[in-house]
Amino acid sequence: MHDTIEDGKCANFRFRANIRNWMTQEATEALIEDIVASILRPCGKNKRVHIYRNADDTCSVQFLPKEQGTHVLKLLRSNQHVLGSPFEFNVTERVTGGHDKVVAYGPGLTNLTVNEEATFDIVTSEAGEGKLDVSIHGPSKADITYSDMKDGTGRLSYTITDPGKYNIHIKFDGNHIPGSPFEAEARGFGRIPGPADLPNKPQSFPSYDVGSLEATGEGLYLGEFGKKAIFRVNCPESGTNSLIIGIVGPSGPCEDIVLKKLNSKTFEVVYIPEETGEFVVVIKWGDEDINGSPFRVMIS
Repeated sequence: MHDTIEDGKCANFRFRANIRNWMTQEATEALIEDIVASILRPCGKNKRVHIYRNADDTCSVQFLPKEQGTHVLKLLRSNQHVLGSPFEFNVTERVTGGHDKVVAYGPGLTNLTVNEEATFDIVTSEAGEGKLDVSIHGPSKADITYSDMKDGTGRLSYTITDPGKYNIHIKFDGNHIPGSPFEAEARGFGRIPGPADLPNKPQSFPSYDVGSLEATGEGLYLGEFGKKAIFRVNCPESGTNSLIIGIVGPSGPCEDIVLKKLNSKTFEVVYIPEETGEFVVVIKWGDEDINGSPFRVMIS
């Protein structure tokens, strides 16, 4: 936590939600979703701020102050302050010049979704004259588009096509700006997964019959925004092949899908819709859709 930052310089606060080693990823994500972050500004106004998940299992709250004075960051869960909250920090007068005065912030620096546009902003108004260089390194190529916002801020957008970890290098006059290189993690499906991509190896059964596979559960028909949707796939006497699950929402592939093997013939699928509207769930056994696939799910 910063005690003092400069006006116009991004405040980046990190915290760890998984305070107990035994907490699962699903439990940690549910905990994060319950936390509400806001900044009380010197003028008396509250500003809601977004919580970003980082690739190292920490969380970040980013805020670009517009006024000087004491600010208060509040992290609330069920209307109760989390441990250590509220946090105070002071914003002082800006000092101009140099690469260390360049600020980068936004979701495109932390979490990515395959085949969805990611964006982040770079503020150079206090850095003076210099050359800005941005490059993105990871499993797939990223074509970067820069838009001048005409206020000393540039907005960068890019799209990646494969999941994995990406490093975002931002340099000003040949020097890394504060926080660079940034590490972001991309989730979702890139190419169509094959047997090597599946979390469980195919199982052997007496005979091959895709018609014997059955998917059941409310997660194939209805769901709620931000809440877990669950369904199961039963594979009795289905032979040796690859079980492939794909879930696509109105804006693109679902960011996080968890496939659990319950026993030799049953798999459980858990996903969390991050938007409302119609989702499509595709379940294939090898190259063939199972009965009922694709399923159409309405998320409210």
